[in-house]
Amino acid sequence: MGSNSFSNQFIELLLILMIALSGCSRDQPKITNEELEKNIRLWQESKISNYNFVVGRMTMGTWSWQPALIKVRKGQVVSKEIIGEPGPMAHVDGHEDFETVEKMFATIQEAYDKGYGVNNRYNSKFGYPEQIRIDAGHGATDQAIITDITQFEIIKD
Repeated sequence: MGSNSFSNQFIELLLILMIALSGCSRDQPKITNEELEKNIRLWQESKISNYNFVVGRMTMGTWSWQPALIKVRKGQVVSKEIIGEPGPMAHVDGHEDFETVEKMFATIQEAYDKGYGVNNRYNSKFGYPEQIRIDAGHGATDQAIITDITQFEIIKD
């Protein structure tokens, strides 16, 4: 009878954990293609072609890319500068799909097209992505790739 009691407690604990963990992903709003299209329109209407921003990527809670300062003029990348000293696991390359806002939008659309989980945060005024979260593993936390766009600065002509 002692082992049966232990088994029941173990099963109860597993059920509690499953219920608790299943609720984690519901807290995050799902972004649809409509949201992407709305933000592409906002970005295009803003007519911003000269800007600077910092882009970095995290995978499983560590930087998988060393953050880089990217400068765009007339819609073209004119410089990319790695910020800080790279950590042991951080790459200093691979930013190509995130070097301009247009490339970010294309990467997001590709993730939708592949059926990946997509959950982004956009700038409410200009529509550029502030955080891009693409989950190729459909809910597996170690498969989510989070790309942060920070220190966005519009450069006047």
